[in-house]
Amino acid sequence: MLTDKSILITGGTGSFGKKFIKTLLSDDKPKKIIIYSRDELKQFEMQNSNEFESKNVLIRYFIGDVRDLPRLKMAMGGVDIVVHAAALKQVPAAEYNPFEAVKTNILGAAFSFTLSMIFFSFLKTLFFSKISKTPLKEHIPVLSDYIYIFNFF
Repeated sequence: MLTDKSILITGGTGSFGKKFIKTLLSDDKPKKIIIYSRDELKQFEMQNSNEFESKNVLIRYFIGDVRDLPRLKMAMGGVDIVVHAAALKQVPAAEYNPFEAVKTNILGAAFSFTLSMIFFSFLKTLFFSKISKTPLKEHIPVLSDYIYIFNFF
């Protein structure tokens, strides 16, 4: 299903993103993987790690934030599949910085979803949300969701 596809992963330097990329490199043969993240240090570390080397798959790193609509739109050009995994998931940080959490977790997801509908059409966009259940997270689930958007042709 992912063979010969160009895949954009927002939050690609996070724990889910890195695991997903390792799985892609070992189990599938995508044409290109675009890692979209605002963390330049993690991108640098991934670029220089043997874990993320591939002779068969072009891996491209984009510095960007899901809250930046024009940059996200630029990153989505020519992409077949979007996996949205960018989120502020540390509850104490989200509680201390609620507006930043809302901008990243809600607006960033909305931007990813909206651009996906524009690029891929509503009928080809599947939205999937997973909430981790821990006692603290149950009180503020909106700030602690992982939200993934998958687009399939």
